Amino acid sequence: MSAVIPDAIRPLKTPPCTGSTLTPDFEIFSSYAANVLDAKAFDASSEKESGHLFRVSLETTQAHLNWTEGATNSQGLRFHVTPGFLEIYTPNALADRLENVFIIGMHSALFVAITEFTMFCFAQSGFFADVGDPAKETSPTPVNDKPPGLWLIDFTSDGGHVTDDHSAQLIPRCPERYEISIYLALLMARFVWMHELSHCFNGHVGLIHDRGIALRLNEVQDRASLVSFAKSKEDKVETARTLHALELDADRSALWSSMRIQTGKLENIEGIAALDQQLRQRMTLFGCYAMTWLFEEFQNYMRSKGEGSHPLPYLRLHGLMQTATKNLPAHVDAFAKLEEEVCGEFDFIRRAVPGFYASESVLKDRERADIKGQLEGLAGHFDTMLPVLAGLEFSHKRHGL
Repeated sequence: MSAVIPDAIRPLKTPPCTGSTLTPDFEIFSSYAANVLDAKAFDASSEKESGHLFRVSLETTQAHLNWTEGATNSQGLRFHVTPGFLEIYTPNALADRLENVFIIGMHSALFVAITEFTMFCFAQSGFFADVGDPAKETSPTPVNDKPPGLWLIDFTSDGGHVTDDHSAQLIPRCPERYEISIYLALLMARFVWMHELSHCFNGHVGLIHDRGIALRLNEVQDRASLVSFAKSKEDKVETARTLHALELDADRSALWSSMRIQTGKLENIEGIAALDQQLRQRMTLFGCYAMTWLFEEFQNYMRSKGEGSHPLPYLRLHGLMQTATKNLPAHVDAFAKLEEEVCGEFDFIRRAVPGFYASESVLKDRERADIKGQLEGLAGHFDTMLPVLAGLEFSHKRHGL
């Protein structure tokens, strides 16, 4: 089944992005998809309207990847990465290497799920209430009690057809809020792209290949890719700690990259760039934090127990918050207030989705001894890996945070 956004939830015709072109390595990516994953690469160059958002996401991502050109590692290997969408109808993303070319791929279903989630968020009247006319919103509950971000995948994969009634529960009624919901989807997808890029650029993919830990790094655990997930209980614990530490490092780098685009005037989607900077920063930070909740829902949907290869999503959220608190106040005006406002947005989603994060608990739990202890332990484990990563990462200077 071709993973595109159904006609009833047609993507917004956002303005063209600036200073970017589609990846020149589509043939490499397509070959990887077919020969390694037995899948089809999504052709984002198609002029079909249903592929417009995919094109915008991929084009602007490619432009942001240009800064990696000319980077090398200590072995003299020149960094070369190609991004692309995969026509796979499960919500996932991956980082891998094919000979000397790094691959970062996003399942098209993941982008569809993110878009469904962001539209549902802006359909809640209290969510980002300073955007557009929130009084027009009806604050719907999830369709068939499915978590927002997963109903559409489940429904259409079973042959269902989206009706106007369904759309009324998914799409913001205020045109401006609908438009901003699409921009939030693009920002959340960017966080995923930057996360997978970090796995490649920071030496993670090289490490898991050299140690024979996994075939590739997936965002939602794929047991088929964990080739030697442990010969003993001790090996299993050590391997899990290594994978958890790599995920947190990729999260840190992705958060910094995403926020740096907004603080450094590097936004290359015209519609987003035209927004007030403080709004862009709030949306970006919300999107980074909210992705951790979505990943948990994706794990549940795919019946994947992510604790083997990934830290628990709530721990990842607090890893992001710890990184943000340590590094962003120097770059974002009144950061503490901005973060509190971002966490406050959680509550408007929680009213419709009781399992969503609660701001009071999230902010209070930053001081929980067990959470701080786990993060400190993984940070210490990551430090022990730095000598190995120094030979695999692209630049002896750490990128990200």
